Amino acid sequence: MSLKLNALISAVAVLLISACNAKELSNEEAHAAASQVIEADVSAQSSKSSPEQLRSNIESLIGQNLQCAADSDCKLVGLGARPCGGPDEYRVYSVANGVESKLLSLVSKYNALAKKDNESSGRLGICVVAPKPLFSCVNNLCQTDSIATGGNQS
Repeated sequence: MSLKLNALISAVAVLLISACNAKELSNEEAHAAASQVIEADVSAQSSKSSPEQLRSNIESLIGQNLQCAADSDCKLVGLGARPCGGPDEYRVYSVANGVESKLLSLVSKYNALAKKDNESSGRLGICVVAPKPLFSCVNNLCQTDSIATGGNQS
């Protein structure tokens, strides 16, 4: 049995036992309590995303949030997980639009899934660290590599 199913069964049991101690539940009340727990679990399951969905959401957020007024509006985030550690790549994004916390949350989930996938599959790597690109604000857009002029690397 999966860990989530065990947790769901335990939650229903606790709800029913505690309710029974307080008073005898009608069949309707017991069904309603169990339905609430199941709905909460289904909601939690639907909020989970596949790595592909997470990557698509990350790319969308980054693509929509490259506007900047200064180099200080631009930051790097490590994306993915190499088998020997560290990110697969770095992406530049802008903090000017107020979506940094949402972006970093998605990246954290994506990176955790990538690391778990590496571990469960026994994937090996060449243990080369992905270099952090230079980045800057050019023409009011955060940009990396040869386009970058400011030389930021943090």
